[in-house]
Amino acid sequence: MSQAPWSDAALLVRVRDWVLPRTEQRGPIRAWIVDDTAFQRRVSTR
Repeated sequence: MSQAPWSDAALLVRVRDWVLPRTEQRGPIRAWIVDDTAFQRRVSTR
């Protein structure tokens, strides 16, 4: 990933330009809720 031939900033702009209008179809975003409980935690085996 660190050697990717594309610009991460340009990619994020393209993703935002595609996602944001679809996200706001029902109205403006009032809040973001981030729930990290779905991310698997890495368990140390030491």
